[in-house]
Amino acid sequence: MPDTIFSHREQSGTTMIEVLVTMVVLAMGLLGVAALQTQMQLSEMESYQRSQALILLNDMTGRIAANRYDATAYVTTSPLGAGMTCSTSSSTRQQSDTAEWCDALQGVAEVSGVNRVGAMVGARGCVESISAGATWSPSHGRACRLSPPPLPALVADKIFITERPVHPA
Repeated sequence: MPDTIFSHREQSGTTMIEVLVTMVVLAMGLLGVAALQTQMQLSEMESYQRSQALILLNDMTGRIAANRYDATAYVTTSPLGAGMTCSTSSSTRQQSDTAEWCDALQGVAEVSGVNRVGAMVGARGCVESISAGATWSPSHGRACRLSPPPLPALVADKIFITERPVHPA
């Protein structure tokens, strides 16, 4: 009987250390899962923003294609969208399309209270004209300059119109 008591005294505290090590390992695992969840939410938001940018880019491309004989009129001299005043003129198809695209960039499709939340955060876009065969470079002398928007905003992108003859079908 004394051997059993002595043996028990030597091992006292071993179980406590095992429990503490297990808790530390478990805590590190849970912190990893929390960090992964946070990163997944950020990636999901970025993915949503990029898909919205592509939808809006496709929208304006379709508008220009539908009015292709007046495509050069769509060229903008300043960015449209967030932080800009959208035109209210709708006397021509181009003016109406540009005003609607500017509103779409500002998120007019969905409203929460008084805030427009239907598009990307800080969305802005330009339509620029490039001559056929020209190459683009940062010093090309573009009229519509998109300065980097405040983070985490994304720029919808630019639409370039090539100046080539359009033959009626």
